[in-house]
Amino acid sequence: MRRFALLASVAVFPFLLAVRPATAQTSPIDKPAGSDAGASVAIPDATTKDDEQAEILVRGLRRSLATSQAIKRESDSIIDVIVADDIGKLPDYTAAESLARVAGVQVERYSDEAGTVLIRGLPDVATAYNGREIFTAENRGVALQDFPAQAIASIEVYKSGTADLIEPGLAGLVNVRTRRPLDFNGRVIAGGFRGTYNDQSNGRDPGGNVLLSDRWKVGDGEMGFLINATYAQSQYYNGVRYNDSFVRDSYYSDYLQQGRKVRENLPNGLFFFPNRVGLYNDGGKRYRPSANFALQYKPSPDVELYVEGIFQGYRGEISIDNFDVPLEQWGPDSTPPVFSNVVLFDGQSYGDIKLRPGQNPPYDVTTVPQAASLTKTSGSEPIGWRSTRKAFTNTYQIATGGRWQTDRATMTTDIAYSWSQYKNDEYSLDFRTVGAKTVDVVFNRDGGVSFNLPGWDPFNSANYMFRGYYESTYDVMGSGLQARTDLALDTDWSFIPKLQFGLRTTTRHAERTNQGGRYADLSDAMIPYASLPIGELQKTTDPFRGNAQGFTQYLQPPRSGIYDNRVKLRQFVYDNLVKLAGRFPTSQNYKDRVVEWATPNVVPAENSGWEADEDTYAAYVQGKYNFTIGSMDVDGVFGVRGVITSGSSFGLSSICTLNDGGTPTDTRDDTCTRSLEGRTEKQDYVDILPNISARFRFTPKLQFRLGFTKTRTKPGFGDLNPALNISPVIYSACQSPTSPNYNPNDTTSCRIPGRIYPDYSGNAGNPSLRPFTSTNYDASLEWYFAKSGFFSVAVFQRDIFGFTTQVTRFRNDPQFGILQLSNPINAADAQIKGAEANFQTFFDFLPGALSGFGISGNVSYLTGRNRYPNGYDPQTDTFKGEGEYLTIPGLSKWTYNAAFFYEKSGLVARLSYNRRSDWVNGYNTDPQTGFQYTGTGTYARDRLDAGVSYDINKNFTIGADIGNILATPFQNYVNFQQGRYSPIDVRDEGRYYGASLRFRFGD
Repeated sequence: MRRFALLASVAVFPFLLAVRPATAQTSPIDKPAGSDAGASVAIPDATTKDDEQAEILVRGLRRSLATSQAIKRESDSIIDVIVADDIGKLPDYTAAESLARVAGVQVERYSDEAGTVLIRGLPDVATAYNGREIFTAENRGVALQDFPAQAIASIEVYKSGTADLIEPGLAGLVNVRTRRPLDFNGRVIAGGFRGTYNDQSNGRDPGGNVLLSDRWKVGDGEMGFLINATYAQSQYYNGVRYNDSFVRDSYYSDYLQQGRKVRENLPNGLFFFPNRVGLYNDGGKRYRPSANFALQYKPSPDVELYVEGIFQGYRGEISIDNFDVPLEQWGPDSTPPVFSNVVLFDGQSYGDIKLRPGQNPPYDVTTVPQAASLTKTSGSEPIGWRSTRKAFTNTYQIATGGRWQTDRATMTTDIAYSWSQYKNDEYSLDFRTVGAKTVDVVFNRDGGVSFNLPGWDPFNSANYMFRGYYESTYDVMGSGLQARTDLALDTDWSFIPKLQFGLRTTTRHAERTNQGGRYADLSDAMIPYASLPIGELQKTTDPFRGNAQGFTQYLQPPRSGIYDNRVKLRQFVYDNLVKLAGRFPTSQNYKDRVVEWATPNVVPAENSGWEADEDTYAAYVQGKYNFTIGSMDVDGVFGVRGVITSGSSFGLSSICTLNDGGTPTDTRDDTCTRSLEGRTEKQDYVDILPNISARFRFTPKLQFRLGFTKTRTKPGFGDLNPALNISPVIYSACQSPTSPNYNPNDTTSCRIPGRIYPDYSGNAGNPSLRPFTSTNYDASLEWYFAKSGFFSVAVFQRDIFGFTTQVTRFRNDPQFGILQLSNPINAADAQIKGAEANFQTFFDFLPGALSGFGISGNVSYLTGRNRYPNGYDPQTDTFKGEGEYLTIPGLSKWTYNAAFFYEKSGLVARLSYNRRSDWVNGYNTDPQTGFQYTGTGTYARDRLDAGVSYDINKNFTIGADIGNILATPFQNYVNFQQGRYSPIDVRDEGRYYGASLRFRFGD
């Protein structure tokens, strides 16, 4: 109750103040939402003095570019802005897609859409909605792809912060703005309908929005109400052909790590090859309902009150197909594979394999060549699965506040409550083929693997056997209450004409309520795949472009066959588990599975959940200064923001100790007793975030900026979970149980010398994690030569400390023996340096219709490194040295954007190109070469989109667009040893064709 009282007091604080009249300038984030939409907006005219302004009706591409340019020019921060041409006319289908066009912004794409947003190489982006914090479920930010284009008036990308902004993340702040009713001159009914076709999934999808807005007189003031509803849908089916990222050599069998014997006969020599090859087809339907409303009341020109809210929804009906062909031996009962027709990559030979007796491995791995192609016979049979998932997100935010403006002061207040939940349920069927298959493999054809299964009929249902069934559930949520009050005062001081003050307080709650799964392995039941209660097996869709891949289709049940029959499948699984438990009465595994599957739904482990609560209290002071040096005006801001964080996290530790009190053996029937213990840890700290900037106006058109800021990003709530989970490591036997020399208690004779075999393993969060911080330096030169034309260059540097990094360590524990533990830590320092160049203009100097042509482009260069814990020594449980600097994951050195557009006589056309260079996805360590860092990455990626629209009259506009015209595939690779690479996968994505009709009635 006291917490709510504090929030309320902050929200109403400005109405308790009495101030003297003055004028005040506001930063873009404090301007009314949607001020660019259909209202008269003052845009500085680059051809006149700065105090001269022209009133322009903001509709159309030229006007939107002029508006975004004006905001960038006058902002106190380094900012880029995307403004919708008109209601529902953002350049792309979601906010995340549009952000890919901004200088210094990169996006990661998956499942045919842009997802994670990186600003200047960093993913730690704070998100805001109409100037207030918004988030999805337990995360600290919102999923920007959940913002449909039809609801957005503008997107502001803050690359540097000021004290009056909510705390940006290390990467910056993205603020999404929607419209309010008093932005319009009167009643407006607007919206549109859009249909799309995906040439890969053959999906035809509807979408659209309807906006209703009106304003009317109330006494001496006026009131307005706006409501906007949107719906966006897409169907996709991506095709992936892949090599395993685990590249191994032919000396060892797959089970060497668990004690299997070294392969003795190598008729084809010693070579590296991926552990498996396969197909992975990611498909489904997602749709996003969304709605927002706003109620405004202005009893007088100086006072404004509002209530507004938003609902964001995501619905995913997902179906993923996987067909996996092992090239190595899987399981103790399969026969070893036989390789033939082995061809090495050009320029490689078997050479001299230098043996190193007594070491692991006993030869120099750097001399082992890579196979370019081979044929495999015998070995393990291919396996696969179809996963069906149903997921949803519901995010709500309701806010109220006001603005009170006098001649001398501007006061704003805002209080908001947010709630968000994400849930994902999965039901998956596994199959195997009847017997091992011959496979012909080329490991690198057109950027990835190409393989065939000669002599096998993939469309004969008798060739498939049921292997197992999997169910899982995942449920997380978050909520928060936030309130802020800001006061801007004009002073009588010539040097500092404005002072700003503010208070903000928030309370956040995040929790994972459920995370659990269960799997039933029914291979021993020998059940034909086609006999399950799921309907008839069907051919999968061929999603691949070109003919590089030979094997492209096989049989799977329809998605509805699994999802709609999940109750029947659970009962079917349970009945067969009971039968297997009777056939194998000594198997503890089947006894445990019968108990596990006796309930209708998944029962998550008691320790699967966690909770976190966090209160923050922020205050800032900021001053705006200006002075003149000769004929040059200089202005800027300086300020400081202090944030007190008081948090706590709770989790249940789960410790499973062997019932016999000993250490694990090779037997599979070892059992343990699990104990639970609740743990609560505090996270209390203070952040001081200073900022200072200067703008030098050489001429009315040319200005230079300098900026210094400090930002920080808090660790994720899940990473702060204090729970510790430990279980014994149960090793499989060295020989098959059918071997005459089988000894179930033999744990040492066939282990690799020098390799560590833990007795127990586990994982934990780290409640001691601290925010990672960044000290930022910015400089930019900006030339505004026309209302919709400018050129700018910027350089920047980010000095960062404390990135969260996952590490695995081995400890000699008095209770557990050798304990292998994984947990996140704050890594050491990192640094990013970069430069950006931006240009846009219309060719107004051309005659007649040619003056409608325009161009925009930007290029970004980034270089970044992060120090990683290096050279881990398991004998001492320490990392050797200060750590190795590696390229920051997700950072592309070069990013390019270019757009050609035309606007004249109601015709608008745009052709947009985006390219980003190679980037690293993540790192592993290579124990064979002294724990050097290796990892995976993605090769350069580009995209071309086009759109055209025509105003039939003032009320109706028709349009057409094509997305992903080039359909360039994603290509990932693995650096399996330092300096040695192997392709992982090639992902083909869909090409979208769209047609739309938009309407607008009113002012």
